[in-house]
Amino acid sequence: MGDLQSIFIFKFRFNKQEYLIAYKFSKCDGKINLIWINFYQIGSHENFYTELKRFLRQEAVLRQSEEEEK
Repeated sequence: MGDLQSIFIFKFRFNKQEYLIAYKFSKCDGKINLIWINFYQIGSHENFYTELKRFLRQEAVLRQSEEEEK
């Protein structure tokens, strides 16, 4: 599976420029079903996926170091 398998991308145009938004759904179980939308990045298409992968790797490293501190 790819690095971005759980990430959704929404593309749109504004002032003749194409932009992309990266986001992910997170569900919380309970009596009320909540869906959180985590927005990761917004930007033009140039280097978008490369920068998104870099951000996600950094986020994973931070999350791992926080868990090790517990």
